[in-house]
Amino acid sequence: MDSTRRALSAVLLGSVVGVGIGVAASWGRTGQWDAPTVVIFALATGIPVVGFAWEWLRRDDEPVDHPEDSVEFAWLERAQSGAFLDVLIFAGCATAVSSLLDRRPPGADLVLLVAMGSAVARMVVLKRREG
Repeated sequence: MDSTRRALSAVLLGSVVGVGIGVAASWGRTGQWDAPTVVIFALATGIPVVGFAWEWLRRDDEPVDHPEDSVEFAWLERAQSGAFLDVLIFAGCATAVSSLLDRRPPGADLVLLVAMGSAVARMVVLKRREG
């Protein structure tokens, strides 16, 4: 599949899925057509679907027999293990500080945000250093 056809297919699929979810969200939330809700949900879901479709349609080569042997998998594994250690340190320090200050400990959403940020930062550093 050539690049133009792949891009058009990905955008079409993302648009259809995004608008479908946007309309469902609009009707589910308000019981009527609400254009801002449709647009927001369509963009929030349609753009990632375009990216997934682009990657999915791009795969023209044979699948790798052992993907765990690739350098990207090794980078991902190292980044995620380092991020897990960062989460443990962050959660422990934040809980200790919050107990000393008589505050609520951080919620799971903040801990998850730190984990994702740490994993992304570590992956970028590993790619630049070893790639």
